[in-house]
Amino acid sequence: MVEEQKDAYHVVGNDTCPSGSQLPLGLLIGALITPVTLFLAIASTGAGHGDYKFFRIFYPVEILLMSGEQSRFGFEMVVVLAAAQFPAYFGIIGAFKGRFRALVTCLIAVIHSLAMYLCFYPRGPFG
Repeated sequence: MVEEQKDAYHVVGNDTCPSGSQLPLGLLIGALITPVTLFLAIASTGAGHGDYKFFRIFYPVEILLMSGEQSRFGFEMVVVLAAAQFPAYFGIIGAFKGRFRALVTCLIAVIHSLAMYLCFYPRGPFG
């Protein structure tokens, strides 16, 4: 019989989460955040007459994907990507542990921040 060993971060030997991954928790957190951010983003569009501020903050990659004249991404695809973005972010972060989790978190933050900068840049798609 194998005894479960507990450490500061997870239970070793737990069959439901053998590696200590917090992927399910990350997906849940992302799923809870998504409706709030989508509501704020859609409200900031103002039926096409708004400033898109919250859309640019929360969903800059999607803005950049649909911004070009030759964009292959329609509105429906952008909504699907937006709905999946935060569960993906937090799920990816939750899937890793330790220093690698910190590295992945920084990488996601840098990519998101760079895309957000491009959306607010004066010569950008909505600047």
